Amino acid sequence: MTSKNTKRDTTFTGEQLPMRDLAHSLPITLLKGRESIMTDFRAMLLDNKLTDQQWRVLRALAENQVLEVVELAEKCVILQPSVSRIIRKMEERGLITRIIPSRDRRRSEISITPKGRALFAKLAPRCEEIYKEITARFGQEKLDKLLALLHDLSASMKD
Repeated sequence: MTSKNTKRDTTFTGEQLPMRDLAHSLPITLLKGRESIMTDFRAMLLDNKLTDQQWRVLRALAENQVLEVVELAEKCVILQPSVSRIIRKMEERGLITRIIPSRDRRRSEISITPKGRALFAKLAPRCEEIYKEITARFGQEKLDKLLALLHDLSASMKD
């Protein structure tokens, strides 16, 4: 079965492509949505010399106090090798600290430092302002529905 969403004529070959066009691509649409909301967040993060990924690490540690590297990578949706590089840079800035438990020297636990907590406390109110702006433009009901649907999508893809 072909539909407008799944196949289209190409101007180059005149053949039908065996997939949906970019306007109906879920990954592309998700990226566009992410980029549209990240503009204000990125400006705030850049002003504080943080990357998106570093902010996610700081946020996760502010919520969880201590996390193993594997847990941190999972919660922040960052590949483990990248998390290791991010941890190194954030340690150098004094935002986080790495603890190697004596019970298992192969593991390391990451925690937020007082300096990291202070930076988080400084940025959190601005983040909430940005969320309020997003909510005002998009609507609370639609935002709640979108979040629920995205959580459902993620859960269904894990099977």
